Amino acid sequence: MAAELGPLRIHTGERPYQCTDCEKSFTEKSKLTNHYRTHTGERPYACAQCGKRFIRKHHLLKHQRVHTGERPYQLHRCPQCEKSFRYKQSLNCHLKIHLGNHCPMGSALSPEQQTPARPLCV
Repeated sequence: MAAELGPLRIHTGERPYQCTDCEKSFTEKSKLTNHYRTHTGERPYACAQCGKRFIRKHHLLKHQRVHTGERPYQLHRCPQCEKSFRYKQSLNCHLKIHLGNHCPMGSALSPEQQTPARPLCV
């Protein structure tokens, strides 16, 4: 039952787990445990291939793609400079740089409309 309360606390604003070092608080104990590692320097997850260590397991899993070459998404490469982009729209915007143009979308959108997960121009 306690594990189910964490997500509900997002709605109530309750944050009962507080860091004793910096007083930052969390909705779940596991998030506090991960946060403590920023103070202690503990990095319990190590890459078996290169030994690089990580605070969070998902950071290790993401890092391991360096060794396997796995790409969970298709990269779009610029044929002129070999720069690669996660989104085709970003590549199209980038190509305008080679033509001496600026992306019309970059200045037309407000900062709220441009999401960091999907940049329009790079």
